[in-house]
Amino acid sequence: MTLAFTLAAIALLCAVLVRRFAQPGLGRSISAAVDAQDASPILETMSRLRPSTQPEAYNTTIRRLWNRYERELAAELIVSLGKSHSDTKIAQYWMRELLTSEPRLSQHLTSEFLAAHYRPEVAAQCGAVG
Repeated sequence: MTLAFTLAAIALLCAVLVRRFAQPGLGRSISAAVDAQDASPILETMSRLRPSTQPEAYNTTIRRLWNRYERELAAELIVSLGKSHSDTKIAQYWMRELLTSEPRLSQHLTSEFLAAHYRPEVAAQCGAVG
């Protein structure tokens, strides 16, 4: 039983470390963006990621900002996610979330932007994980 406990602890530690360092620089970028109230550091880091990994990185980052009530920064990232990955369900989820939960910030989603990128029928199918 001690061996099983030790192996489980090691596995948990590895999972935490992999999750923590899976997106190098993103944590620092989030901190810098919050300090400056400017999304540029995050957007710069996102641009260096492989396009296939960007939607999940955006989701993780937006959720962290959203949960910290940094909704203005989150809104900027939602727009960027919508422009670059509007075909993903997670982008549709976050656009809907912004429109319904933070109407005062929905100004970030102009009518032209919504016409080009928002698919309400897709967003209606999405939960928090896209």
